Amino acid sequence: MKKCLQKVLFTAFIALLFMQICSPTAAGSAQNSKTVFKEKKLMDLPTNILGILPYKNNYAIGTVNKNNEQCLIINGKEGPGFNGISFESIMFSNEGKRIIYIAAKGDDFVVVDNNKAGKAYSGIGNGTLVLSPDGGRLAYAVKKDNKWMLVVDGKEGPVYDVIGEAPVFSADGKHLAYAAQKDNKWFAVIDGKPGPQYDGIGALTYSPDSLHLAYIGVKDNKCYVIKDGKASQEFDGFGGLAFSPDGKHFAYSCTNNDKWFCFVDDEPVREYEGFAKGTFVYSPDSKRLAYVISQNNKLCVVVDNVPGPETDGIGTLPQFSPDSNHIAYVARVENMQVMVVDQKVSPKYEGIGGNSLVFSAEGGHVAYAIKSSNKWKVVNDGKAGKVYDQIGGLTFSPDGQQMVYAASSDGKFHIVVNDSEQGSYDSVLTVPVFTADSKHMAFFASDGTNKCFMVADGKKSEIYQKLICDVAPSAEGGFEATALKDRVIYHITWKP
Repeated sequence: MKKCLQKVLFTAFIALLFMQICSPTAAGSAQNSKTVFKEKKLMDLPTNILGILPYKNNYAIGTVNKNNEQCLIINGKEGPGFNGISFESIMFSNEGKRIIYIAAKGDDFVVVDNNKAGKAYSGIGNGTLVLSPDGGRLAYAVKKDNKWMLVVDGKEGPVYDVIGEAPVFSADGKHLAYAAQKDNKWFAVIDGKPGPQYDGIGALTYSPDSLHLAYIGVKDNKCYVIKDGKASQEFDGFGGLAFSPDGKHFAYSCTNNDKWFCFVDDEPVREYEGFAKGTFVYSPDSKRLAYVISQNNKLCVVVDNVPGPETDGIGTLPQFSPDSNHIAYVARVENMQVMVVDQKVSPKYEGIGGNSLVFSAEGGHVAYAIKSSNKWKVVNDGKAGKVYDQIGGLTFSPDGQQMVYAASSDGKFHIVVNDSEQGSYDSVLTVPVFTADSKHMAFFASDGTNKCFMVADGKKSEIYQKLICDVAPSAEGGFEATALKDRVIYHITWKP
């Protein structure tokens, strides 16, 4: 357990979602159109603002109320005041229907759920505040009389000496597991029932179908993989575990006598000199498995139980295409970088954008950014595009027919669509997004300090000072965003 929360700080900043490529501005070549953009006033910005936290089309504003207390305004509704609010603890449910955070109340701490404060405790464990994936259940560890217990859905659980870091919900939210210690022994508490005792517990993981639970137990310097309550043979060390997306397959790696072993569905499949911990990656269809191993003082990626090319280093985890038919990753060869696609090595480059690799939705196209002589260009299906100073935000349209990214040259940014430059901006603030039918595209750009706007199909919105909630496709077939203008927060929509 980490040290419990002792004081609450609220960082004063406006949270913006910037691309990695640069800091920007726009000399709008697109024509302004007031006919398709609409804005709706949401609220006036408070005077004593501490910060804004966006989540999709929801937002929380930290401010100081008339009683000189810190409070959150959630989607325009002011919550209760506290001595302090932990900005770092704020979390939204998947659809933003619940907003949870930790606050200081006198000398104690409370968890606030949709502006309703729970019971006060002398401590709340850092990193233990967890919502179930569906947002319906809430759990966190609390300190009381120098002991710890887990509060689940408002009910206090058994008392323990220590509770491990974050409790884990199953994907359907029906099951909950966490590690606890009592009398110097650790055990997994599963749906309120303590399991076998160990010297240590870790890597609690539910399968995506919520039917299985696996974790690691350590006893007498030996480790065991426990799945559905059944322990494996003993091992000297542990390298990682993973369930397939459909929950039907399970892989883990362990070591004995300086040799590493990979197990799939409880059967040993290979023996290796070394294993890169935490590198298991299943394909979306659950039929393929990749991981990183070492052999001959080199690193390589094993795919479908076959080791790939030996390299001097692996730069990114293997990434499968959405259709599971292709796999790619960045590797290092002789102090240069290469992209390995379906185990075929690209030419050597000065650099490859580590987060630039993207597949089209159907998996038939792959693109990434490469660096050469301090310049950048995009390689799309093996073909290199135009040279730019900076590149970022690579994405494909949903139908895979349009390859889009932001690029800068001579101090100006462009949106490049299938190698054709569109617009000229001082900055591009967001990754371009498409409507579901791929017919329309939008993003936010900047035109100098405190001047930003939405661009949809080449047309510009009104000028705003700050983007709050990122551009997203709307239910009406257009786009929406939330932005600040003249200390007023607006919801912006665009329809074709």
